Amino acid sequence: MPKHDAVRVRSELAKLVEDPNRNDIDVVKLQGRQGFRLRSGNWRVIFDRDYQIREVEVLRISLRSKVYKQ
Repeated sequence: MPKHDAVRVRSELAKLVEDPNRNDIDVVKLQGRQGFRLRSGNWRVIFDRDYQIREVEVLRISLRSKVYKQ
């Protein structure tokens, strides 16, 4: 992953951890399987979260064209 993309993805994840209900990040619940998707440019972060202990578990980070195929 290019450095500028990594910085952007890390920034989006930090916003997510700070407040999972923010309106300025693109998060959608996945259909057909457990978890959520965070969109950051052409990169997608598949993650699960636990609201009670305020934990985000990143499961996969990949390009949009590849992340859903695995």
